[in-house]
Amino acid sequence: MRVIFRSIFYIFFLEVSVQGLCPEPFESVQNKCYYFELEVSRTWDNCRARCQSLGGDLAILNTCEEFSLLVKHIHISQLEIPDAFSFFVGGTDRGDEGVWYWVDGSPVKMGIPLWGQTDNVAEPSGGTEQNCATLNKANRYYLHDGECDKNGYAICQIDPLPDL
Repeated sequence: MRVIFRSIFYIFFLEVSVQGLCPEPFESVQNKCYYFELEVSRTWDNCRARCQSLGGDLAILNTCEEFSLLVKHIHISQLEIPDAFSFFVGGTDRGDEGVWYWVDGSPVKMGIPLWGQTDNVAEPSGGTEQNCATLNKANRYYLHDGECDKNGYAICQIDPLPDL
């Protein structure tokens, strides 16, 4: 019994160590664990449900550094998404138009350098029709408010596993 436990522990430890303390299917980007769902496009709610089914939630980008590292990772790893789709992240202003919060309840920082522009108008600019945050492919993955019921791809986030 002890040998089996030890073997399982080492297999788990090695699998996690290779991923930088991120559980499968998440990957390490600096000190954060992200999963880029590229196979299936979904609505914002379905993207969030997918992330939660993996033990995480849609990604939260609290700082310019987190934002720039994530966008750089998308480009370097060639995680480009097809057509004009965008990535959904965990920001929304549902329930209180114009007041943006992340899925953990913390406020979304507004303005430059995180939010993009559409036709020289600063985002978010979609009013009551666009209430879910996207990393907009057409605008170099800057934050935009998108329609929650349109399909996009999820960027999920989970806390790194504790050091063993």
